[in-house]
Amino acid sequence: MKLTNALVKLDKIGGSHRDMGNGMYGTTYKGYEISFICNTSMDAIDCIYLRKLGHEDEPITDYLAGSFRDTLTAAVATIDRISSQATQV
Repeated sequence: MKLTNALVKLDKIGGSHRDMGNGMYGTTYKGYEISFICNTSMDAIDCIYLRKLGHEDEPITDYLAGSFRDTLTAAVATIDRISSQATQV
């Protein structure tokens, strides 16, 4: 997906996107953070990462608090699925 299309999608789901520096962009959605890296040579996004707010990665132990998704749509669908399961309990 092109960067411009991805930023429009982030604005639709999260209200607004933010530039996190070093080519990273992200937004929050239903208590989760969705972020990705922009490959500037191809004007495409890569490494779509999803994690719950407040959960932090631990680089010393290689612990990742979140998970990677193939597309932004898959990241949003995962959050929607988790949110709907939480309300059913």
